[in-house]
Amino acid sequence: MAALSWFWRLRGLHGDQVPLARELPAAVDDAPPEGLTEEYVLCLINTISGGADDDDPAAREHLDRAAVLLGSLHHQLCLPFIADGLHSLTRRLAFGDESRYLRFLDHYVAGFGVPDELGPDRTARLYSEPGRAIAVGNYDGDPDRAAALLVFRSEKLEFDRRDVAAQKRILAERFAGMGWETPMVLKALERADDLYFDAIAQIHVDRLTKGRVALLGDAGYGATMGGMGTGVAIVGAYVLAGEPALAGGDHRTAFAEYETRIRDFAKGCQKISGNAGPFFAPPTERRIRSRDRMYRILSSRPLARFFKKLTEKAATDVKLREYPRP
Repeated sequence: MAALSWFWRLRGLHGDQVPLARELPAAVDDAPPEGLTEEYVLCLINTISGGADDDDPAAREHLDRAAVLLGSLHHQLCLPFIADGLHSLTRRLAFGDESRYLRFLDHYVAGFGVPDELGPDRTARLYSEPGRAIAVGNYDGDPDRAAALLVFRSEKLEFDRRDVAAQKRILAERFAGMGWETPMVLKALERADDLYFDAIAQIHVDRLTKGRVALLGDAGYGATMGGMGTGVAIVGAYVLAGEPALAGGDHRTAFAEYETRIRDFAKGCQKISGNAGPFFAPPTERRIRSRDRMYRILSSRPLARFFKKLTEKAATDVKLREYPRP
């Protein structure tokens, strides 16, 4: 059951994995079956990882119970890799509260599907007013479907990540009275069942490993947007899977190599994302005009090649080794 729940999670089917993971704790209550402590802990973590809120009493109870059970094990566990996102609750077990690592970048971002009324075939259109912006784009060629991206500057907000209705209200208030195609976008927001809403932020940890535990992807070096998160996570997974094989199973040596090879690479990619909020939603009309002029210049053929090289440099600034196959 534990293996199946994590299989669904790794496939991205989070809605399927959580009910499955809950079945084992519900069936046996507070005590794990004999010999299944690790599996029981995996199910506890999987019921809340990536979706629950730190203030949820049930989530805190599951995390606390998992910590106690992990501490009671007398044998060596496998190597747990924490990879459940920017707001990882699993990370909290080994590395402490999110507030120590999350750097808020003064902006929020939302995304959801909208009707393709503008007809942007594999392109996007961006409209900005001071402190807020809306982009509508189509990248898969479907003539009936597009996606909206909303960015706005803000102080840090308190909201429940599970309360979609509240998030929609925040967006409706922040974009009320905005010009261009905003009424169409906000009308689509009311019906949207695929809303993504979060702070534009980065994760900065002192170290990526602790004991036998390692952070991977957004949980260790995440950026909400613009930081090449998927690519960096894949490179990190490749190194984290390969180094233990080269080290003959010595996780200390393997983790030291992982830190050395990934840390600077991930930080370099994060730097690209640091200006994502102000780029989309400059704070003044003058800054918007400056952004537009600069973007036109960068989009010219000679500078476009140069800009492409800068991006590729960050994306490839890592030396990867060949690892033995299992």
